[in-house]
Amino acid sequence: MKELATGYGLVEGPVWHDTLGLLYSDVPNGGVFRVAKDSSVSQQVPKRRGIGGMALHADGGLIMGGRDIVLSDIDGTNMGALLAGADTEAGVGFNDLTTDSAGRIYVGDLGFKVFGGGEPKPGFLHVIDLDGSTRVISDGIMLTNGMGFSPDGKRLYHSDARADVVRVYDVLADGSVSGWKPFATIQKGETPDGLAVAADGSVWVALAHGGAVAVYEPDGTLRERVPVPLPMVTSVCFGGDDLQDLYVVTGSRGGPRENCGSVFVMRAPVAGLALAPASAAASLLNTKPNTKRVRNGDEGGGAFWVPLPAIASSNTADGLAGKTGPAVLIAVGVSRPFCPFHDGHHCRGGVRDDRGASHRPQSRRHRCGPSDRTSCRCGQTSHLWRSHHHHRHRAG
Repeated sequence: MKELATGYGLVEGPVWHDTLGLLYSDVPNGGVFRVAKDSSVSQQVPKRRGIGGMALHADGGLIMGGRDIVLSDIDGTNMGALLAGADTEAGVGFNDLTTDSAGRIYVGDLGFKVFGGGEPKPGFLHVIDLDGSTRVISDGIMLTNGMGFSPDGKRLYHSDARADVVRVYDVLADGSVSGWKPFATIQKGETPDGLAVAADGSVWVALAHGGAVAVYEPDGTLRERVPVPLPMVTSVCFGGDDLQDLYVVTGSRGGPRENCGSVFVMRAPVAGLALAPASAAASLLNTKPNTKRVRNGDEGGGAFWVPLPAIASSNTADGLAGKTGPAVLIAVGVSRPFCPFHDGHHCRGGVRDDRGASHRPQSRRHRCGPSDRTSCRCGQTSHLWRSHHHHRHRAG
């Protein structure tokens, strides 16, 4: 096993890019890095911390985890939220993720602050569908980690690090899953982390405190253990032109020094599965003929796409009041929150919209019924609070 890069706090989220090479994150120190095919190492995305999982996007962008699940250009610019941590029950954020053959994104949320000494609480498994809508498809996950699909796409494997088990679900036609059952039970103290699936159906699981990668047959029996030079093995990824290079990434815990997290590579006896790129919310990256990208630069807000008919002279959220259109509005941040879907009236802290209904920030959700269509100018049915001062709208 050859060392390619070192000097990181905790390496996670490895994903293979056919042109750029291996992409991976440093969770505590921030940033996305890459090892190119010529073995040179460089930074790809600056600063962003907490990225536990990544995936490529069909339009050339990058899906990244963390406090929110975001879609950006491959260099981290033009970033917009697909699923906000504030919209989950615990409001903490997300860990690892994967994609299915259709381009849906599967991601687990964190039920507690893992590095903050919080009381362990279970989280949920979410799907981000192709239209950008989200749904919860499983629960009770004590510490969500790596995921991957079987070669035929009919089974989803999912590591639960605190339960010392790799789950397996049957996958239904609409992307939802059946109730889970144990696929592999990990020895207490070794901790299943990231995983990858090979073309022969074997499941390769990083053992976060086991100093190895455990390889399981499709029926869950142990095939072999691959030793790793550092004890904290956090994730694995198949790459290379033939997908037969196994990349193994690690953290620093138990290593010889602080920030010794590393990236290793070895030739695997089997090829890995090519992961399908995500296809959700492609309009965030591409300017369609009827859309334009707007930034709330003066108000400290994020970038978002809006339909051209909705663009008024103002570049703030209230400038969109009373306008309609099909585009998704993502990560609108203003210093004095407006609800652009209720004529720009304030909709926080008990302030009423124009039909007299009060928004409750604590619930994070205001749902408009059919009778609201005249005052809810977006014409949709779901308004979702993104955070304390961010508003996210999606079709209901």
